[in-house]
Amino acid sequence: MRIDFQPAQLVPRGEFAGASRPSNNLPTSPEKSALVPSKPIAPASPEQITGGEFSQVLGKELARVNGLLAEADVQAQKVATGEAENLHEAMLAMAEADLALQVTMRVTQKAIAAYQEISRMQI
Repeated sequence: MRIDFQPAQLVPRGEFAGASRPSNNLPTSPEKSALVPSKPIAPASPEQITGGEFSQVLGKELARVNGLLAEADVQAQKVATGEAENLHEAMLAMAEADLALQVTMRVTQKAIAAYQEISRMQI
């Protein structure tokens, strides 16, 4: 079986080769889109944001990541000893913990970079 490939043809911007624009029935304006929220989302006022809340949220998330890592460690030990009942769930727990750790590391790197950028600013 031989497949002959035809060279690509360049089409000017805004034109389609051989046909008019296909109808895809997708909304073209934000008013018709299903992704627009029904109520506008108001930004939080400075009175609503406090340092204590941020540190509490950060602490909760770090505790959650730590719990995911501990659960993944338990699942890995069960797999290694042959006690794992469901290998699929063990692998999912390890992948979830890995992803959570990667996100935590990225957030940490971004926070450090932001701190360094602020410390370089001249007053």
